[in-house]
Amino acid sequence: ADGAVAALKLLKEALHPSAEARFVREQAALAGVDHPGVVRLLAGGEVDGVAYLATEYLGSRSLGAPPPDLDLAAVARQLAAGLDALHAAGLLHRDVKPANVVLAPDGRAVLIDLGMVLDPTVTALTSTGALVGTPSYLAPELWRGGEPTPASDQFAWGATCLRLLTGASPYGVEEVAGIVAGLEGYQP
Repeated sequence: ADGAVAALKLLKEALHPSAEARFVREQAALAGVDHPGVVRLLAGGEVDGVAYLATEYLGSRSLGAPPPDLDLAAVARQLAAGLDALHAAGLLHRDVKPANVVLAPDGRAVLIDLGMVLDPTVTALTSTGALVGTPSYLAPELWRGGEPTPASDQFAWGATCLRLLTGASPYGVEEVAGIVAGLEGYQP
């Protein structure tokens, strides 16, 4: 109504019973966090049976393909501040990775895709012990069946920064079997 450009995320029909609940949880999480390092929710709801989220439009400059002139120190600080805002709201992102960070037109790094967000005070939608997130960004304790914590998001932050700086995974491999093999004997 005000002429603002928005990014739309639609959920036409739930493919899995928890999909709609996750969508609602993402909307609640976005509504509860107001920080320049976390994508801003403009509206959410349902129209003609289609659930939607409208967020600020940030363009398509994902750090999945970082620009050569990236100021990694600034991105690392902004990403850490966005994670801190989520954690202060009692939320865990659970899928921090370069593809879930966008450079806004004003240059700030913004966390997007809170589809895996977890509020530890709310009933779980994921089976106990199930791994959630992208393998090469998961903290070792999650691979061992531990519960997600702010520290596991911080590990993913560090893995993201390492990837942006060196192009490498913290595990040195991308495949699940290689990551699991590398964790044998690892002592935190």
